[in-house]
Amino acid sequence: MGCGCVTTEAASAMDEQLLLRNLANAEPTMKAAAQRVGAVLLSAEAEAFETSPLCGLSSSPCLDEVEFKGSLSRVRDAQGEARLAIWVPVELRRYARLARRSDQLFLLMPRVSRRVLDQKTCCECDGMLRAAGRVQAGFLVDEVPGVQLVTVDVPVTVDRYKWKCKATMK
Repeated sequence: MGCGCVTTEAASAMDEQLLLRNLANAEPTMKAAAQRVGAVLLSAEAEAFETSPLCGLSSSPCLDEVEFKGSLSRVRDAQGEARLAIWVPVELRRYARLARRSDQLFLLMPRVSRRVLDQKTCCECDGMLRAAGRVQAGFLVDEVPGVQLVTVDVPVTVDRYKWKCKATMK
């Protein structure tokens, strides 16, 4: 008979499987939201980027911000190419989507309701704080003159496990 806890690796795998299920469940909701505004859901997914004045000196994807206007920025990528960045909160990046209708882009922003499926126990937790760093998330699109951005809130339910630690390593 086991201790009733799972390893850190198993916990990560369980969370990843649940995330994939949540994303699959959110997809029809996002598609329906795009259709309600007469737009087509784009296949683009928001990416995480390091924003740094030293862009291009590391192998990580990074952006050098050129001009900032609310949730839109003109940026240069590591190759020096000018693009338009549409920013989303990092924690919502995997659920946010873009849709298009002629010269309008619709940023479909998830309004997340979290639902706890079960409480689980992880055998060991490292107890370390996670560094936030200068990571931002957004969609990179080609700059189109006169494009308008409209934000649409889309209710999405996200399932999760409530984790507790059996032991914390220090």
